[in-house]
Amino acid sequence: MAGRVITELLDLAAAGADHYTGPSNGPVGKRAYGGLLAAQSLAA
Repeated sequence: MAGRVITELLDLAAAGADHYTGPSNGPVGKRAYGGLLAAQSLAA
């Protein structure tokens, strides 16, 4: 399961020069910022 979750988090799409988007995480309206989300995921 952990392998599936991390691959979903890392599924990014190009959205312009040096900009990427990925799937949302958590409830609607919740904001997560790249480095913070990655740090929390890797720490878990």
